[in-house]
Amino acid sequence: MKKGYKLYQVIIIMIITSIISGLTIGTILYQGQVPLKHAKYLKYLENEDIIEFFDIYDEISNKYYKDTNKNELIQNAINGMLSSLSEEYTTYLDKDKSISMHQTLNSTYKGIGIYIKDDIVVKVIEKSPADKAGVKEGDKLLKINNILVENGTTKELVEIINKSKKELNIDVDRNGEIISFNLKAEEITIPSVIYEEKDNGIGYLKIKVFSKNLNEEVKEVLKAIDESKIEKLIIDVRGNIGGYLTQAYNTSMLFLKKDSIIYYLESKDGIKAYKDIDDNEKNYKIAILINKETASAAEIFVSAMKDSYGVYLVGNNSYGKGKVQHTHKLTNGTSIKYTSYRWLRKDKACIEGVGIAPDVNIDNSYIYNKDNEIIGLKDTQLLTAEEYLKNS
Repeated sequence: MKKGYKLYQVIIIMIITSIISGLTIGTILYQGQVPLKHAKYLKYLENEDIIEFFDIYDEISNKYYKDTNKNELIQNAINGMLSSLSEEYTTYLDKDKSISMHQTLNSTYKGIGIYIKDDIVVKVIEKSPADKAGVKEGDKLLKINNILVENGTTKELVEIINKSKKELNIDVDRNGEIISFNLKAEEITIPSVIYEEKDNGIGYLKIKVFSKNLNEEVKEVLKAIDESKIEKLIIDVRGNIGGYLTQAYNTSMLFLKKDSIIYYLESKDGIKAYKDIDDNEKNYKIAILINKETASAAEIFVSAMKDSYGVYLVGNNSYGKGKVQHTHKLTNGTSIKYTSYRWLRKDKACIEGVGIAPDVNIDNSYIYNKDNEIIGLKDTQLLTAEEYLKNS
């Protein structure tokens, strides 16, 4: 006789597949009982701990003296699972943190396209709703949806803007003239790079984040550099906290010789080398600016460029993040993030907690007035990189 599943097993299988995978109805079923994609989870029915977990879940859901939020029970169970690993980069992200992380990684966000400090518009993103409507840098915010903003902090004002579901009405003071705008939030893409050519014929490339579009953006910059015959380049990754591993890999390949080592990944199964596999290669003289906030994917790029290209590093010791994370977005908008690898430099050294040391360790300096008050910042690191390239 063909062996079947008991009813309670089928119910448990259905719960396991819906919780672990977070997928919805519409999947092809296996033997009329279990989604084909989820058949691999049948093995967990042999695990007494899993069965005990569902026993407790069922008991609390049905016998606790108050109504329970079943979604919260599961989310807290997932959070507890990750917390038990006691690893700083492995964590559960609530919906707000999940949205923020994915917006940063994708260089996109939904908004009207302004940066504010206190109640002043300090930047308007090109082609954004605010830009199209005519909002200008220097405009002073007076009202947002008829709410006075004069006593609000920057964070509070941003929250009001972000929580607006429909049109956003803002009143601004522009040199004494009160101007009103009706704006609707849109998905806005923020460039991951800034490029300019210095007066001394040196190119300056600022990489803000290793976002999903970075490789294509850098390709366009390098095309412009080659057309202008620039041979010396400063790459600034100060304050760059990382991003996608694939973008660190692909961006490194735009500069390195074929077969150059970019990094190694170390997992519980061993170590694997990741090399340059294309024929792109550059021969610029390059200096890279780093500081203590240069981290993760940015450090992978820096190490590849230092170890396999020979760039000159200027600034401060980098952060020292030698681990790689995977993210998994859940159906309720939250996410989990967990460490899956350590990454290693060309010599197989791990920078975790150590960082990457610059060739010249130098701080930026402050500018003071006659009363010894700070009135500005002198970018000594950038000037040092320029001087190095001029003389090389």
